[in-house]
Amino acid sequence: MLNIIRSQIYIMKRDIYYLWATGIVFLYFGAVSIETFDSYLAGQDLSGSFITPVITADMTYVFLMFAVLFSSRIAGWDFTDKTLNYEIIYGHKRSSVYFGRAIVGIGTGLIRSAAVAALIVILPTAAFGWGWSVPVSEIVLRYSIIALELIRLMAFVIMVSTIARSNVAGAFAGFAAFFIPVIVTAMLNLEEEKVKSISFLSSCLSISEVSSFENYTTDYILGKDVTIFLDRLEPQFSSLLAVTAILFTAVYLLIGYAVFRKADIH
Repeated sequence: MLNIIRSQIYIMKRDIYYLWATGIVFLYFGAVSIETFDSYLAGQDLSGSFITPVITADMTYVFLMFAVLFSSRIAGWDFTDKTLNYEIIYGHKRSSVYFGRAIVGIGTGLIRSAAVAALIVILPTAAFGWGWSVPVSEIVLRYSIIALELIRLMAFVIMVSTIARSNVAGAFAGFAAFFIPVIVTAMLNLEEEKVKSISFLSSCLSISEVSSFENYTTDYILGKDVTIFLDRLEPQFSSLLAVTAILFTAVYLLIGYAVFRKADIH
């Protein structure tokens, strides 16, 4: 499996697709950051604990693009030529071929999303200090759940890419899985509590819930009016999201492997 992982990383570093995808997503990240600052942050008493919650929700689509574009490419691209066939002929186990790609696909999407998350937290904190708007532990918890939900989404994309033998199909399914729940809940005009109660069913709804800080108040601290975010994830809710994300990830990867193990690869 290590040889498969190394070869995929080697290819990824030299494939122009990954360079363009990374560049475009980071340009989008920059544009969203500037727009968010102009719309919500200008004139505020800035701190890392204030900027991070405000901008996290706007970064949802950045995480989505990294997750879908990278996992689908790695999982489905080699079905277009004889690469998979050669790997199996040369003695690699099908489990190594499949899970090696899954590890690289999930890892690359997650690492790039983590880089964006680090920029969201580290840059404003270095510039303004952390502050009092939200505890560090709350941010760590929320980003941990977002990571699990992104892994769940990438596992779904890998499964579809494998079954359809197409990275395009995998990418389309990934974006559909993210946007359809948003569209459906908006069309049904569901209340916030109802959306929260079903959010564990969808990685999109789960990420939306944990990336949102809506309730806040103002407190007077060290001579300044400071925005204090009141939202806290309940232990039962966060545990439910984490457990379902792990279970769905395992199911998706195993289904994909079951199909790949029996597939007639040429």
